[in-house]
Amino acid sequence: MRKNLKIFIIYILFCIIIFLSGKFQLLPRNNNSLVLFLGIFILIAQKDLNKLEKNIIYFVSLIFSFVLFLPLKFISLTILHLSIFTFIFIYIFCYFFDIYNLKLIENEKKLKAKENIINKINTVSLKNLQKKDDEVENEIKQITSLYNTLKSLSYTLNVSEAKEIITDILIKIMSSHFNVKQDEFSFILLFLKENEYYITGSYGYDEEILKKNEKQIVSFVLRNVSKFHGEMYYIPEIKEETSIKLLNFIKSIVYIPFYAQKNLFGVLFFCGFKPNLFEEKHIDYLKLLSNQIAITMEKIYLYEEVDKLSKVDSLTGLFVHRYFQEKLEEEINRANRYGGNVSLIMGDIDFFKQINDTYGHLAGDYILKTISFILKNYTVQSDTVARYGGEEFAIIMPDTNKDIAHMKGVKIRKAIESYNFVYNSIPIKVTMSMGVATFPGDAKTRRELIDCADKALYRAKQEGRNRVLKF
Repeated sequence: MRKNLKIFIIYILFCIIIFLSGKFQLLPRNNNSLVLFLGIFILIAQKDLNKLEKNIIYFVSLIFSFVLFLPLKFISLTILHLSIFTFIFIYIFCYFFDIYNLKLIENEKKLKAKENIINKINTVSLKNLQKKDDEVENEIKQITSLYNTLKSLSYTLNVSEAKEIITDILIKIMSSHFNVKQDEFSFILLFLKENEYYITGSYGYDEEILKKNEKQIVSFVLRNVSKFHGEMYYIPEIKEETSIKLLNFIKSIVYIPFYAQKNLFGVLFFCGFKPNLFEEKHIDYLKLLSNQIAITMEKIYLYEEVDKLSKVDSLTGLFVHRYFQEKLEEEINRANRYGGNVSLIMGDIDFFKQINDTYGHLAGDYILKTISFILKNYTVQSDTVARYGGEEFAIIMPDTNKDIAHMKGVKIRKAIESYNFVYNSIPIKVTMSMGVATFPGDAKTRRELIDCADKALYRAKQEGRNRVLKF
């Protein structure tokens, strides 16, 4: 507005100069239009005028040029009056234009402000999208890493090896994927073995304390898995103390059961030492892990079952001769490496051929199965009971000296002798002779040990049967 005011002041001055020049006859009177054209020249000379301002000037110039070119006798206005009127007219036009221009500027500022807001929103949105994209990319990397880690688990065919791999995977996932410190969590791994659940592996617990509390812990875990209908279950915050003191410091728990053919064969009991240790995505990772563990363990159990069938005699359920030879070699090598004894009992059913001839081969099968049952009941888990061939049996006893092996053999002999064998309502008297030999006292190799035990057995037969003799 100030620029326009300066322009019009200059314009007035020019009008006065022209008027005075005309009065003193410095210029011809009929050059009235010169006043207007000088004013227009000054206005247009202002280069910073915008297009609309110039258009207004052009319009006014056109109208007043027409008026000023008329002879003055047709109008009753002096040049001064006309100049003043022209100034007022142009000023009013410019005044309203400035108001309009201010509104345009104000609207432009508002639009600019809105544009800035939109740009900020777009910038924030782009940053959020970039952040989300980075998060997704990071999750893809984590899932790929988890998949590659789990592949090593799929290659194992051994429960003990699987336990070690699972433990390593869990520790790695917690630290690298979940960003959980190693002193903020613990876990216990339960597996089914021979129809009972045992603590197979753990992290963050003292093994001796676990052994003392094993039955309580197993019962506690299985009870809760049953309560949650066998589904994976996460308790973000534990407020009540458990009946097991060992678990009272736990603040959050995840139960992860493993199933094979709808049978529960294991549970991963995950514990956090602070509430809300896991996020929702962590639970999804653990579900993925549990599925892979379930698939791997099912494969291991199927493999062990098939392997067991190849090692087990179909009639008696005892290990076959081939497996017996492999196991005896393994135990002797272990005793050589770490020290200790390996005792071997060789047993033979007395007068078994006579039993077959008298009562038939089905009766003989019944005798073999029943004696196998007695042998398994009178030996421990670390012992290996095998059908050596025909009516002969063998028992490998690791870390057992000759005297203890002899005592166990005597108990077995007495159990067989006192057992009431009845086939088709016919009682059958059955006894067994046994020979005992021990590595390394009696023999230095597998073959020598078998030969020594067999010689002791032969001597028991020679001395009247139904007895146990040492080599």
